[in-house]
Amino acid sequence: MNKRLLFNTLCVIAITIAGVGTSKAFSSSGYATSSALSKGKWVKIAIPEDGMYQITFDELTRMGFENPQKVGIFGTGGHPLSEILNGSNIDDLKQVPSKIFGNKLCFYACGPVQYTMETPTTTPHFTRKINSCSTMGYYFIGELDSAPMQPQSVTYGITGTKVRDSSLDYWHHEEELLSASQSGKEFLGEALTGGTITIPYSLPQVCGDSAIVLNPRAAVKSKNVSFLALKFNSNDIELTTQESKIFSATSEYVFYNTAQPVVTIRENNGNTIPETGEVTMTINASQPYVWSRLDYCMITYYHINNLRGATGNQMRMGFNKVSSADIIAIDGATATTQLWNIASGSKELHLKPQRRLQRLYPSLHHRLHAVHRLRPRHGADVYRRI
Repeated sequence: MNKRLLFNTLCVIAITIAGVGTSKAFSSSGYATSSALSKGKWVKIAIPEDGMYQITFDELTRMGFENPQKVGIFGTGGHPLSEILNGSNIDDLKQVPSKIFGNKLCFYACGPVQYTMETPTTTPHFTRKINSCSTMGYYFIGELDSAPMQPQSVTYGITGTKVRDSSLDYWHHEEELLSASQSGKEFLGEALTGGTITIPYSLPQVCGDSAIVLNPRAAVKSKNVSFLALKFNSNDIELTTQESKIFSATSEYVFYNTAQPVVTIRENNGNTIPETGEVTMTINASQPYVWSRLDYCMITYYHINNLRGATGNQMRMGFNKVSSADIIAIDGATATTQLWNIASGSKELHLKPQRRLQRLYPSLHHRLHAVHRLRPRHGADVYRRI
């Protein structure tokens, strides 16, 4: 899906904030001596979601940059910052690794939703954390004195013995519609009309004979206990009492309680997991309740590593138990296919695949992006997600 990228020139506003009382400051050694934005020309761009992005040289020229070969991407994107104030947060903008392909500057960027793999050794599944202060991730494009910083490039020989031709991915449905407490940073989604809601899902290139992990979250405002029931493609999903139970509100300051089960679903009676279908959530209660709402619904699943069927010429691949014996097989990969390790936001590792199989070293843990044939995009005013 093409995403429009917004850009505008940078406007700097200086604000003086006066405070009283005493405070404790971190060591000055953790702060930059000057801002990267203190000189030169800068253009601010908005990123709607995680992924590989490209800017053509023509677009950079229209932004006012004289030499597109010497333009860099700076910033950390839209993932939420840690709420622990220990001095570890980045003080200034840092350059993002990027690479020039033909007349395009390509880079990996982060939107406002951060996805993390939980319990990778037992029940691997993705969870999300939303930036409560912004609906976009932002980066700055700036002029450089030399070529932009490139990702570390590593080529491995094909010596592994375990071929992995599938990888973990996720489907995520969520709408931010209601702040139940009219405060705080958590928003809920659609109302469960009549206590029930059905959400269609899509799992492109799913390995139908592999298990999936369903992770919904529903909220209820009630003075009585209620229970969440699930159906996957009209089949009842068995939940324990602990998984399905939604506690009653104990005071007027408890605006709602939730159930958030994590359940594994396997093929049933020879029926494989279909690429498309629906998840139904129902609230069962013996007494009337005030309201019920969906927060989000996620599915973690294995998909085939096939670039031919990937959307937008890129494919997300997650791995949990990785060893030096693993070989990642990518169907449809060519000599121009690029692999980026995105497990750590600013430490992308660019891998050069050799033929069809690519060995994955153990330290390249959890998440890779494969990008196939960086095609030019139509449209002159913006650049789009690859």
